[in-house]
Amino acid sequence: MLTIVRAVDSANIDCFAWTIDALYVQFKKRGDVYAYLDVPESKFHEFREAPSLGKYFHANIKQYGGVLIAHDQAVLLGFEQNTRSEVSATEGQTCKG
Repeated sequence: MLTIVRAVDSANIDCFAWTIDALYVQFKKRGDVYAYLDVPESKFHEFREAPSLGKYFHANIKQYGGVLIAHDQAVLLGFEQNTRSEVSATEGQTCKG
């Protein structure tokens, strides 16, 4: 089960989720979800608590190299497509909207 976090104060990051295999990040512009493989859980917690998600992402997560996740795969992971064919996460509320 993914732990999905809504990025309320970020200009570029909509939401993110972590599993033991990857950190998934959804970006606002197109709604794309990228998987950053082998990101440790400690980085996920630091990312979640960072005062600037964008700065933390660029300094600590981007180096893992993101792999674009197909929309149907993102849905299987717990993200939903919205009416604009973007993807949003579910955990009681969606990232988009």
